[in-house]
Amino acid sequence: MKTLVSIAGAAAVCFATFSAQAKGLCDIHHLGYTKAQCEECMNMTWSVSRVFPGGACVANAQATSASRIPTTHPAPAKSACDIHHLGYTKAQCDACSNMTWSVSKVFPAGTCVSTAPPQTINLGGAPKPTGGGPAPAGGSSCTPTHWGGATIPLKSPNFSGTGVPVSVCSKGYDLAKSKFQCSTGSPVRAFNYPNTNVSCNNTVAVGGNPQVTINGTPCCLN
Repeated sequence: MKTLVSIAGAAAVCFATFSAQAKGLCDIHHLGYTKAQCEECMNMTWSVSRVFPGGACVANAQATSASRIPTTHPAPAKSACDIHHLGYTKAQCDACSNMTWSVSKVFPAGTCVSTAPPQTINLGGAPKPTGGGPAPAGGSSCTPTHWGGATIPLKSPNFSGTGVPVSVCSKGYDLAKSKFQCSTGSPVRAFNYPNTNVSCNNTVAVGGNPQVTINGTPCCLN
């Protein structure tokens, strides 16, 4: 009797040691695990079914749900875009590092505009801010020149920054000495084109296809 008790006690100790052995993660895509190997996998279980009457090692529910967790992808890097280009969509604009999508009264549907601050230029040795202000005293001389004008849709993207080119002034114009006229709004210097383009500020949409006509007599820089 003492011998049987000792054997039973040794078996219990061995079983306890085996049960306490930690299980590991196994490759759920691997085929051919034996039942003994499967029982050592914490993410797999031995399954007997009609398809596998002899049993097969399959992934358990926890491993299956974990494999369905979507992977995250890093956001694509933004790049510099051409601020003079018209017609960027919102998705295209969001991919530009130097532009942003702007919604305003003039562009209620939104438009892609440059994030760069207005530039400054030097005329006659003194700095001159852009944006349509008067020319400083003693600036470069200019010559009044006939210009046929131009018409542009008010809903064109970045209208205020782009405006229309004053084609007759190859070196730009002096806004203060020019006599521009806007069909709606006030003439201003287009900040994306400080020397050659003119735009209109405080414009108002008129009709179903709003557009602005700019004409007059620019004073071209010599």
